[in-house]
Parts: sequence; C-alpha cells; structure tokens
Amino acid sequence: MKPNLWFMLLLASCDTAVTPSDVAPNPHRDAARAALELHCGSCHREDSPTADPAALVVYNLNDLLWPSKMKSEHVADLVVQFEDRAMADAALLPDVPTVKRFVETELALRCKRNPLECT
Repeated sequence: MKPNLWFMLLLASCDTAVTPSDVAPNPHRDAARAALELHCGSCHREDSPTADPAALVVYNLNDLLWPSKMKSEHVADLVVQFEDRAMADAALLPDVPTVKRFVETELALRCKRNPLECT
C-alpha cells in the first residue's frame, strides 16, 4: 500500500510550524512602553497614586512584558486612544509613530504565532 501523499505533506508541515518561541519579541515594545509611561502611566502603572484598577486590567506598565496579557483588540485600540489623546495634547504627537509601529508589529507577531488571531 502506497503512503497517502496528502497525509505525508500534512506531517511535513507540522514539523515546520511556527511556535511562539520561534517568533522574536516586538522590537518596539520598550520604546512604546516609555512613551506610554510618560503619557498613560498615571492610570496604567500600579505604583501610581492615580492608578485605575480597570486600566490595569487592560495593561500594566510595571510589567516588563506588559503586552503579553493584552487582548489583540486592546492592542489595536491602543493607537486609536493614543491618537485621540494627541489631538487634545500636542505633546503626544512625537510619540504617535512609536506607538503605531509597536501596535502594527505586535499584531503581525501575534498573527504569526497564532493565525486565528489574524483579522
């Protein structure tokens, strides 16, 4: 009996699947964290006297791996919220591209790790 070609191709593809450990971390994470700490840290840092418990559930900048607990929709919304704040406060404008690069890269990396997260 000849081996089923489809089954052999399926097995071969399993050996080369991308695992989370194969995907490099987001190179823009630290730069985005610095920008967010400056402009959003009052709510998103647990050591801030004005920390918001609801905001900390979304992301906590005290955690060096802060994006790892975020849902993808929260990551995508990060740039929208940051741009909205920049419209009201021009001091944020220089950091908008940093946050955008982080969000675009983070969503692409998540898609690579788990294609079900791709939209």
